[in-house]
Amino acid sequence: MKTEDVVDHLNRISFFDDFSEEDKQKLAQVPGTVQNLAAGECIIRKGTTDPTMYFVLEGVVIISAGEDLRHEITELHAGALFGDVPFVKAVPRVTSVLAKSAATVLRFNKDHMDQLGPDLIGKFKDQFLRLFVIRLDMLKSTISQNRVDFEKFFDSFQSIFKEIEMMNQDIILPDDDDNNNR
Repeated sequence: MKTEDVVDHLNRISFFDDFSEEDKQKLAQVPGTVQNLAAGECIIRKGTTDPTMYFVLEGVVIISAGEDLRHEITELHAGALFGDVPFVKAVPRVTSVLAKSAATVLRFNKDHMDQLGPDLIGKFKDQFLRLFVIRLDMLKSTISQNRVDFEKFFDSFQSIFKEIEMMNQDIILPDDDDNNNR
């Protein structure tokens, strides 16, 4: 893919909104960052610790609970970022990522980042901070909603349990002695 095509893609990815055109040119020229994939090709294998992050430039990739397309969790389209947590902190990958269709991704690992100046690395750090704050807010919102849902479920369960207790009080069960005497 030509440098100007990569820059064109970067212009459409919100992660790079605070990067200058010169920054994007530099990123597009880092050797080995553009990767073309065939449908079904594995990009990330679950359990590995490769500290590489990716941006989808073209095509569709899927996050998979397994190592194939049959265990799809979600789809990612052009502009999506994935693999960023193991890039920032060396932890094993918890999912696999595969190309659902022919796809092109932009990949950055530690070697690629070493080729960038401190200004660009600082911009990546700023974007990661923003991204992680957004994700934290989403997680807080999800936890709050789950708490509300759980409280509703628990209240319903308690009401049903009380009704069952009341029904049990109304039922007179014969003594075991009465059953034995018959």
